[in-house]
Amino acid sequence: MNKTGIAVLRDVIPASPVFTTRVAAIAAHVAPDVATRDLARLAALGILTRIAAGVWADVRHPDFSPYAVVPYLLNIRRSKMQGYVSLLSALNLRGMIQQIPRTIHVIVTEQRRSVRTPVGLYEFHQIDSALFGGFEPFGQLGNFDLATPAKALFDSLYLSTRRSRRFGHLPELELTRAFRRTEMTRWIRTIRHAPLRSAVAARWAQVEHIEHIPA
Repeated sequence: MNKTGIAVLRDVIPASPVFTTRVAAIAAHVAPDVATRDLARLAALGILTRIAAGVWADVRHPDFSPYAVVPYLLNIRRSKMQGYVSLLSALNLRGMIQQIPRTIHVIVTEQRRSVRTPVGLYEFHQIDSALFGGFEPFGQLGNFDLATPAKALFDSLYLSTRRSRRFGHLPELELTRAFRRTEMTRWIRTIRHAPLRSAVAARWAQVEHIEHIPA
């Protein structure tokens, strides 16, 4: 096995099953172009998977998750874009819907195109910067940010009132014990545009009666 492969399997993957060419090059003490060539060879052998330009993963590793790819896709252009998993993806991970979405939904503050990778399709949904927040590290390694239960639902209701009307019809929803009504109310009050704030509040009122929600 080549020098890069040895370093990746020994030092890089145990720390994170998703990594960049730069990290592999540093670990192997080789130039980035050498690391790229070596990693491509490992991918050809089925040992690694090329996720996107400069991003690789051991998809068979027990700690691998398609969601862990999100931070790398956000930074793929070296723009250090911020984002977090939300909408149907977060509702499913939080146990609020049983349906597993075919797309991984990510909230961002800057518009960007969807990215299709060998491990899934990633869609990026732009939101007002004042409404960006309400997430926390998640996953076995805490390697991606996930919306809280209330914020995941808020984001869905918010986008359902926009022009595209995405997420207007949610799957059967269960408001879990981790859901906090006070957090939902706070996010609705944060909406600056009054008509939009009223529209989201009305959508929330339709959902709120499902069951008792702890404050």
